[in-house]
Amino acid sequence: MPENSEQQTASSAPPTWMLDCVMTAIKQQPSLAEKKGITKRQLDSLYLAGFQLYEMQCYQEAADLFRLLCFYEPRVARNWIGLGGAYQHIKCHDNALASFAMASLLDPHNPESRFYAAHSCIDLMNLSRALECVSSAITLVKHDDNKKDLYRRALALKNALVTQIKINSQKV
Repeated sequence: MPENSEQQTASSAPPTWMLDCVMTAIKQQPSLAEKKGITKRQLDSLYLAGFQLYEMQCYQEAADLFRLLCFYEPRVARNWIGLGGAYQHIKCHDNALASFAMASLLDPHNPESRFYAAHSCIDLMNLSRALECVSSAITLVKHDDNKKDLYRRALALKNALVTQIKINSQKV
């Protein structure tokens, strides 16, 4: 038996092949939107409305719309990223992190969910976890010419985190 709960959690994590099987099974099931006959155009309109609410800083209303989208289309990563972003702004960081984790499961090669998760970790004062998230984002975006701005922002955040972690360790 592992000596501490951290070791136990690490050793009890499901293997990657099992997660892949679960995600494949989930993706093969029709979404509630499909079952209810909601069209892609209607869903895109809801997403746009949620994004506009977010841009207008109506974060609670945006969260409500993104939550609805996640209910009807749980396999779409951008819905979870939108929900996580709205949760960040209403200071529900645990919910934001759960939303970003779902987005990462659905779209494991998208660095954005990890980059945004780093910001929630910072707000929760978990700088080491924020550094893990942003480092993961950098790994994913490093060679993507379409995401150079995200790469620059992630590098700047990583450098700031490394500096702050060093400062914090010197205070102890």
